[in-house]
Amino acid sequence: MYRKAACNAHILLSSTRQSICLNGTTSERSPGRRDSFSTKKKYRASHYSTWPSSDRPTPYQVMGIQRGHKYSRTRYYDLVKIYHPDSSTSDIAKRLPTEERLSRYRLIVDAHEILSDQQKRSAYDAYGLGWPLPSRHHGYDNIPQSPRHTYERWDDIDSEHGAVNEFLGRLLKNKKFICLMIVLATFAQACVILSSVAKTKLEMRRRDEECRDLIFRHRDRALDLRTLVAQMERLLLKRDPSGMGLGPTEEPFYREMLPFCGN
Repeated sequence: MYRKAACNAHILLSSTRQSICLNGTTSERSPGRRDSFSTKKKYRASHYSTWPSSDRPTPYQVMGIQRGHKYSRTRYYDLVKIYHPDSSTSDIAKRLPTEERLSRYRLIVDAHEILSDQQKRSAYDAYGLGWPLPSRHHGYDNIPQSPRHTYERWDDIDSEHGAVNEFLGRLLKNKKFICLMIVLATFAQACVILSSVAKTKLEMRRRDEECRDLIFRHRDRALDLRTLVAQMERLLLKRDPSGMGLGPTEEPFYREMLPFCGN
């Protein structure tokens, strides 16, 4: 009986030691796991919180991917947690001014809208559409080019801009030339105005002369008609001074002669 009780006690003690050992092992390993999890979390937060050093970053730089690579939403979600205006758990965002934080958040949202949509992404890659920040070298960032060709292209552009700026600078410095150009332009405009006025006056004078000639013609015609009527009256008076008409002997004669006069 005592031997059986001792065996039971030994078994109970052994099980208790195993449980203690297991608990001790668990308690020793759990802090390590928590430390590794927190380390991964801190590394992930620090990795995704890095902001591009360029003052005009591209959507690819904001999201940390290369042009042509597949886009993942993981960085977008982590950046939103850091820079969202209502987020208060991010130490990195707390150190930033409010305006800078909002500006970065807007860029994050715009970059996500461009890279998550294939059509918008293609439009940005081709023409730079949809991105609020201008890019000086847009379309040539990740395209392999010959260094000599690139340098020659930018040298040509710089030389053209330099020539234009030099010409404008000379014009601005030479005030006499500018004044002379203004005077010549004013003189040319005045000549055009005077020429149009002179043409208008000549046209008005020609019309006045035509109207005057018509008036004189009508008046002379009226005077000629008056003299013709007077001559007819004088002829009739000579032929019939008494005004009694034709006599008995003259009427047959005029009737015979008038048809021949009409022909």
